[in-house]
Amino acid sequence: MNRAILLLTTLALALMLAGGPALTQSGRAAARTEQSQTGIKRLKTRPKAPPANGMRAPRAGEGPTLAPGTDGQRAATAAATSAPSWRMGSFSNTHVVNPFFGVETFTMEWAGYWGSSDGSYPRVGELYGGRVQIGNSNPTFDASVAPEVLLPPNTHFAIDPGDPNPDRRVHCYLQDTNAGTMTELTGSNCDQTPSRGIWGARFVPSQGFWTLRAGQMLILTFPIFSTAVLNGIAAAPAACVIGAFEVAGAVENDAPEAGDSCPTANGDGPWQGVFVAFNPATIGYPSPSTTNITASGGHSTAHLSSHFNGGTAFFDLGTTTAYGQSVPVTIPADGDSWEVFVDWTGLKAGTAYHWRLRFVDGQGRSFTGADQTFTTAAPPADTTAPTKPILKLAEAPNTPNQIVRGTKLFYRPATGQSGSFTVTATAADPESGIKHVGFPAVFGSDAGTDAAGPYDKTYAWSAGATASGPKGVTATNTANLTSQAAPFAVVPDLAKPTVSITAPAANATVAGSVAVRATAGDGTGAGVTRVVFRRCQRTTCALIGTGVRQADGSYQVSWTTTGLANGTYKLQAYALDGVGNRSAFATVTVTVRN
Repeated sequence: MNRAILLLTTLALALMLAGGPALTQSGRAAARTEQSQTGIKRLKTRPKAPPANGMRAPRAGEGPTLAPGTDGQRAATAAATSAPSWRMGSFSNTHVVNPFFGVETFTMEWAGYWGSSDGSYPRVGELYGGRVQIGNSNPTFDASVAPEVLLPPNTHFAIDPGDPNPDRRVHCYLQDTNAGTMTELTGSNCDQTPSRGIWGARFVPSQGFWTLRAGQMLILTFPIFSTAVLNGIAAAPAACVIGAFEVAGAVENDAPEAGDSCPTANGDGPWQGVFVAFNPATIGYPSPSTTNITASGGHSTAHLSSHFNGGTAFFDLGTTTAYGQSVPVTIPADGDSWEVFVDWTGLKAGTAYHWRLRFVDGQGRSFTGADQTFTTAAPPADTTAPTKPILKLAEAPNTPNQIVRGTKLFYRPATGQSGSFTVTATAADPESGIKHVGFPAVFGSDAGTDAAGPYDKTYAWSAGATASGPKGVTATNTANLTSQAAPFAVVPDLAKPTVSITAPAANATVAGSVAVRATAGDGTGAGVTRVVFRRCQRTTCALIGTGVRQADGSYQVSWTTTGLANGTYKLQAYALDGVGNRSAFATVTVTVRN
């Protein structure tokens, strides 16, 4: 028996099979933002149950009328059936090689696309179907056929034998026009592996080919989808068709051989004649859309069907539908549906928030999801008081009548004197937060609180003010628990410091450079700030200088007697404290003899 081997090198595609997403993860990407962590999970699109006119087996009479080719060299093509669920498909030439006679027989093919009866186009990412019919109209010879299918760019097989939806599988039917029967071929007689040949897919039974007797027709249906808008005809790249099979066992060796042919520009290349329309992005949410809600955050999730359109998704957040904060997430262009999520942080406890997902694709088109709401949890009960505040005192600048020593302020409330100082408190409460910091009364009715950081209080005083003794600053949290008091002291100081000259000794004779030294003290007052030395002869005095504090606490200055007249001199010193109190003079008498 002569065998003719047929190689189908084209595909005509079908209209939409309605489909909905199922949440199956197959990929993940994540990004980090300043206040929240975001990420996406790829969702695999699975079709819903097919409509009544779904991808069923064609009935007898729905295919084209078979007729021999007029030129005896190429298979004839036929018009599509007028059945309402089928649309006119696209056609290409069928390469038929007869290994015995080296000529093509009258084996014929027809290709079409399946779709809804309303005639609507499929959209990007939606499942639709293709159908190929191959018939043997030669009354004398059987035909051995092994069709291969090459998909145009941006079109892909959606074959999934494990999916319960039958429209995700290849279906093979053998129609006998003489007997009027239709038989579905199953198991090893209908290959489900979409990646066998050098083309996009080869659908062959286990023996490597189908045998068609006169009047028999092989019908194949298979699911496909597109990842880009297709405007009618979409041609595949040029590729060589390996058209010769080994006769023994009819197994393709995938190596170029004599008699192989390649698609040409006259239509032999694979193409499809169906439009694939733009598919607008859609945004939905699971229920609930926000989980893991705490007093300061939550996990919000949205489902974005971008239909292979890349762009940027934005999580908009705010306490009203004006939102105000947006967190971006990059959406790749290599997927149909995504689960997009964000982990909010830094939110306010017990507060109602509004959020939504917004998507802007690469063309600048914007799609906005419905508003979603959630309320952060109330803060947990706080049973711990704030920590004791840390204090810092600072006197006003250019006020020599007051001085800060650590957490004490010394001041001199003498006639004509006035001043001010500021107490700053650092307070914290990690649980419920600081409600306010309380500052005590210092000079009468000047107590107060500060509810916003930095927490501080400025006090003013004037002559005669009395405010001696320790004071305390406390912090209160929102649970109305108060910390221990942080003390500071305000000390009036009107006492004069004391000073005594210790060198040279009284009545000493000196010459040249002389070290003049004194000790000074201020008791419990503001403390000595400097000691000043001078020399006097009769009624005339001259400044020697301000003493330098020594390691033992004394103050020393160098007095040069060179150039002075010999005679008796008085050395005098006085001390000043931090608030301007001045001591009486300390005096010793010496004789200069150069």
